[in-house]
Formats: sequence, C-alpha cells, structure tokens
Amino acid sequence: MRSKNYAKYYMRIISVFFLLIIITLITDLIKNGFTYETLHKVIHISIGTYGILFLWNITEKKYKDLLYLMAYSLLL
Repeated sequence: MRSKNYAKYYMRIISVFFLLIIITLITDLIKNGFTYETLHKVIHISIGTYGILFLWNITEKKYKDLLYLMAYSLLL
C-alpha cells in the first residue's frame, strides 16, 4: 500500500518540476531562439502538464490500466 502512495507522490512531484521548466524555456527562447534544447524542454513541459491534468487524482483501477498500457507500449 505504501509503495502506491510513493508512486503517486513521485508522479506529482515530477509533474510539478517538469512544469517549472517553463521558466528556463522562456529565457532560452529570448536568448537563443528555437533550438533542440528548447524542443526538449517543450516535451518535458508537455509531460508535466499531462501529469497534472490527467493523472493527479487517478483512481487505483485507472492507475493499473495505465501501467498495463505503458508496459504494452514498451513492447511495441
């Protein structure tokens, strides 16, 4: 039971940190324009946004379904 709570809070913390990357993205865009590094930051921000919007209050059944989907996508 405790490991599920750790996983939930880990996902929340990572999502928030990924959203905080937007600060460095803005400064990079001002200084250097659009580069591969800024694209990488956009991907992190997208993952963080998805985590906060769709996974923040996920139920246990949906969490298991999500894990099965992630495992299946790794096999493809």
